[in-house]
Amino acid sequence: MHEYRGTENSRPHSYEVAKIELLDDNAQNRQPTNMEANNGAESNNNSISVAKLIKNVEKSYDKGKKLLDASEKTLPSGIRFRDNGSNAAAHPDEADNTQRGVVVEYNKRLGESGYQVKEALQDSMRSLLEVQRILEERSGQPLEDWENAYMAENAMSSRNNAEYEAWKRDGYEPLKNAVRALMESKGLSREGVEEYLYVKHGIERNRELSVRAAIEEKAEREGKKAAHAEIRAQRDAAKQNGTDFKELTDTERKRLEKQKAAELQKQLRNDWKQKRDEIRNKYPNDWEKAQRELDKAATQTFGADLDEREYSGLTAIMSTDDVADARTRAYDVVKQLMEKCLLSTVNC
Repeated sequence: MHEYRGTENSRPHSYEVAKIELLDDNAQNRQPTNMEANNGAESNNNSISVAKLIKNVEKSYDKGKKLLDASEKTLPSGIRFRDNGSNAAAHPDEADNTQRGVVVEYNKRLGESGYQVKEALQDSMRSLLEVQRILEERSGQPLEDWENAYMAENAMSSRNNAEYEAWKRDGYEPLKNAVRALMESKGLSREGVEEYLYVKHGIERNRELSVRAAIEEKAEREGKKAAHAEIRAQRDAAKQNGTDFKELTDTERKRLEKQKAAELQKQLRNDWKQKRDEIRNKYPNDWEKAQRELDKAATQTFGADLDEREYSGLTAIMSTDDVADARTRAYDVVKQLMEKCLLSTVNC
């Protein structure tokens, strides 16, 4: 055991177990094991090896057969206890030869002249490629596609780059040009552009969330009616056919109501999306006209109350407590900026 006292003997200290041996007082002149010889460790001549300890021990489940004799028939000659070699760094002497060979070859290739230049300038994943090549050379078999980490990572990088370029072309560049047009045509500062975006988005957000609220209320109300109508139809059919009808429990009835409400809500949201896209496509260059038509469809067709609740902070931006007044002022602000902006070549 190794004792660690530190600099002061009076202070608490700890012990570390460095070696455990079974000792035989009668043993003499025992030769050191291979591991002890390789590590330069001193051994006691009376140390008992595990193999010696279980010598002549019978198998508990197979009487009459010796444990070591049975092991020698199933394992390679001279090998009774084997390290699986799964950690070459922690057990370099016992690691699997193939794995150790891969490590040696890998370090050799990375040490070749010009390798670091290639990795820095040409291929940042060169080291991974070299490992895979070594594994293929030593196994004599090519890696499967699902095993090829180098190909998967490079494909991912290419895909990410393509998605970035598409976003830059279709999203970032048009937005940047629109902001520039706003600032140049109206002389807006960055804060002015941000306020314009808040106001324009607020108009659409208020309408969108008002429509959603109206759809949810209608779906819940009509969902109950549809559920009760279905139950009534089933009851009448059973009565007409002369069969028994099992009434639904409260839990079953509520579950049916929620199901009907969810189905109706999904249908109404799709109807709204279709109507919204239809109006926007009809007035691509007339934002104000499109907004008025959208407000009309939201209130008359889907029952939304645009003046009941405010969802986007327009009342604070327009400095008024009245939702309808805030919406009117917001329209005027956006309209003025849109007129200036449309004089440029970019649609804001």
